[in-house]
Amino acid sequence: MHLNKLIVSDFPKNTTIEQELLKYRLLNIFYNHFWKNFYLKNST
Repeated sequence: MHLNKLIVSDFPKNTTIEQELLKYRLLNIFYNHFWKNFYLKNST
């Protein structure tokens, strides 16, 4: 969570679309995709 706050604080409050995309790409690095993939594989 601490790294997420650092990333978000590096961007201004009013961002452009490009800045938002970059921010969410950086935040996505720390997201654990295991449970999402587990659910998708077992939901059928």
